Amino acid sequence: KGFGGPVAVSVIFSEDGSVKSLTIGDDDFSETPGLGAKAQEEEFISQFAGKMSPLSLRKADEEASASNIDGITGATVTSQAVVDAVNEAFEQLGK
Repeated sequence: KGFGGPVAVSVIFSEDGSVKSLTIGDDDFSETPGLGAKAQEEEFISQFAGKMSPLSLRKADEEASASNIDGITGATVTSQAVVDAVNEAFEQLGK
């Protein structure tokens, strides 16, 4: 659940379990334009490519790593919703 409601996330994993492709949103996507809606932009989505779960949002004082994602400024709830959805999808793979 994002700030504006449900955030549909479709993720495709590579055979090694890394993120291959990610799509965010559906017809009911209602995140705030200019904030949470930025989750659908390539700049945010591209961070997931090749990363392995479990993922987390990078904290301000934390170094970038292979398992963290930079959240969208002003849209932490939406950013966390996407990270949580990817982690849940990975868990369902049973790897």
